[in-house]
Amino acid sequence: YRFTNYLNDPLDSLSISNDYIMDIKEDNYGDLWIATKNGLNKLNREYGTFKRYCSNESNENGLRHNFTTSILVDKEGDLWISTLGGYLHQFNIQREEFKVFPYETKYDIVNIQYDLILDGELIWILNGGSSTKVFNKLTHQFTDINQYVSKENSEGELKNINGGHTCMIKDTLGNYYFGNYHERGAFLNIKNGNVENLMLG
Repeated sequence: YRFTNYLNDPLDSLSISNDYIMDIKEDNYGDLWIATKNGLNKLNREYGTFKRYCSNESNENGLRHNFTTSILVDKEGDLWISTLGGYLHQFNIQREEFKVFPYETKYDIVNIQYDLILDGELIWILNGGSSTKVFNKLTHQFTDINQYVSKENSEGELKNINGGHTCMIKDTLGNYYFGNYHERGAFLNIKNGNVENLMLG
């Protein structure tokens, strides 16, 4: 194997925009997209150069925040990019056009989106410092995860399902399992809204 290091060079606009990598995804055309603390990057594998996509206040339809956290490629081939500040972006690769969908978030600095997960026409936004959101691609509406939770759940269970999620998986019955950085996970029965704590150790 041969390893190549790609590092930011302040004097080279074709280098990667930042060395702090949050996510890497391959699109339907075989290109690599890299989310960093300072912009979104597309790698030209042949030449080892990068095209940068960064926030620009004069462009309302561009990237809204340079701290890009997660990337998702949907079945249509579009990219979905989450950033700090509570922004979900849809990016059409062929037209190089962004659509921006803002949502409410409490903590900008600590609210890192650990992952974007495609679930049919829904996108789950796993927030670290705020409540996990669910975005409907058809209606362009956001739903808080608590809308899926039964009101009969205790406060402790609600606190465990609410946020801090770093990963999620959906089983064959349609139930959801969440992991988080609180050393415990949660099981959500989507049919009745019941939540069970999953303790480690």
